[in-house]
Amino acid sequence: MCETQKTAYTKDGDALYSVMIGGPVKDFDCLPLELAKKTLRAGRYAVFTHRGTLGNLYKTYQYIFGTWLQTTREELDDREDFEVYEHEILSFDDPDNEVKIFIPIK
Repeated sequence: MCETQKTAYTKDGDALYSVMIGGPVKDFDCLPLELAKKTLRAGRYAVFTHRGTLGNLYKTYQYIFGTWLQTTREELDDREDFEVYEHEILSFDDPDNEVKIFIPIK
């Protein structure tokens, strides 16, 4: 999950933001203090699947926000979007990569 509320942009046009990597837990009682705690709010999500090199992941996001969102009747909800990597990523450029992208909708 990208935490983009404090996004900064460099002179080169790069975006600087923090990323949270996590997994489901039953509760936070046994988590080490070094780990951050985050609970995603429940709701509806539009789910998209990106397949192929992660170098082209931005193209999937361009489709979601540049095409799909402009043509759908769905409305974005003010919750976190996130990605799920269901299979091990062996290489950034692996054509078999698969990423599920969850976009919150009302």
